[in-house]
Amino acid sequence: MRLPARLVLATLMSMTLTTLSNAASPPNAPAPALDGTAWTLAELPGHTLLADRPATLSFDGVIAQETAFLNALQSATRSPTRSTPGATPGPASGPTSGARAAAAPDPTLGVTQTFAADMVYLADAAVVTVCTSGRRYPVAMEADYLKMERAYTAQVRAPGSPLHVTFDGLVAERPKMDGGGTEPTLVVQRFIRAWPGETCERARADANLANTYWKIARLGATEVTTAEGHREPHLLIRSPDPDGLQGDYSATVGCNAIRGNYRVEGSSLRFAAGAATRMACAPPLDALERQLGDLLARTARWSVKANTLELFDAGGGTLGLFQAIYF
Repeated sequence: MRLPARLVLATLMSMTLTTLSNAASPPNAPAPALDGTAWTLAELPGHTLLADRPATLSFDGVIAQETAFLNALQSATRSPTRSTPGATPGPASGPTSGARAAAAPDPTLGVTQTFAADMVYLADAAVVTVCTSGRRYPVAMEADYLKMERAYTAQVRAPGSPLHVTFDGLVAERPKMDGGGTEPTLVVQRFIRAWPGETCERARADANLANTYWKIARLGATEVTTAEGHREPHLLIRSPDPDGLQGDYSATVGCNAIRGNYRVEGSSLRFAAGAATRMACAPPLDALERQLGDLLARTARWSVKANTLELFDAGGGTLGLFQAIYF
């Protein structure tokens, strides 16, 4: 992939500008203007310059001769070798010899886990950027991929725009879209949800279970929204302990408030029955409140990934999905 000329050259200049000099200027001449002056590369730390292949650069208000300069720079430098001082330079080694450094092994290869990522879908192909690592992967069109694609096309109006998603999956070798061989590819084993308005920029670290305001996004298979004139559905887990292993909670779907105590042991989570207000709730809040009570009674396990909390029953079934909100 070719980077924009200004970006490439700006990167080079940040490293070499102090070593660029005007070889034709007299010793006491005033400092030359940037524009209209032919500059010759005098020194490049860590490289040996070849006298018969000078690299030059000039400016015309923005950047001129960028391509010529980059080509000259590549041919005028040679990476250091391990030869002793005074020895005849051997063949170039390292990145400037044209050989690409071996990519670092992917620690997620073959490991099933929960991912938070920004997804882009364009030209019948999906690519995701994983929030925690910044790695980009093509997405395999298998397993639960179709649900994720449908969520993208339903919620993104401008093709190519990112959509934040969470899913269970793994990185596996799959055939390349173009050319031979394989490449690391993300396999979506269980699509969890799309999160419009969320981005990796705010989801690079996992939220804390305790002392976090959790907005209720889904109870069972039911998407939850705020009813007009009512409080936002939420779960608030509070703990005075630094480790957050026990404390109290309050929860509501926007009608009655339910309160009690909780305890955490590893991935295990239990909500103890507590007090609740007794107002009559109009539909659909009445049904949602029953679902919330059922969730609190049956929760056995929890999992947090980025800004997403998922609660499970003893058999591993999903009871509810929550989003961390910061004020």
